[in-house]
Amino acid sequence: MRRVICAAVSAALLGGCSLKQGMETANKEVAQFHRQLDEGRYSEIYKNSAPDMRGAADETKLTRLLTAVHTKLGAVQSTAQQGINVNTSTQGSFISASYATKFAKGSGQEQFVYRIGLNGKPQLAGYHINSDELIYN
Repeated sequence: MRRVICAAVSAALLGGCSLKQGMETANKEVAQFHRQLDEGRYSEIYKNSAPDMRGAADETKLTRLLTAVHTKLGAVQSTAQQGINVNTSTQGSFISASYATKFAKGSGQEQFVYRIGLNGKPQLAGYHINSDELIYN
């Protein structure tokens, strides 16, 4: 019985470390994304993204989206993580994180998905934003 409890506690602690690491990675990557967005470095975002992202939208489409986000909403003022999911499967390891972000001209709910490569480096695999100001302005 004692071994079972120790194994369960160990598994919980390891899972917690993974989640903590995922949160730190997501916060770091999202901050970098926002800097690149504010500086208009859309091509850099595309080129450093995962094949999932590049397969879903070509560079022109992603650039148009990011240009619209930055033009209509303005510079990022603040962001707060709302939720996170760290998942490892046969498809790979992923971090999905949602953020409530305030921009100079509005706000939005952003969803980021990062694929963790074999080298441990996170790459943007998905980006979604919901914002009334983005649609109506």
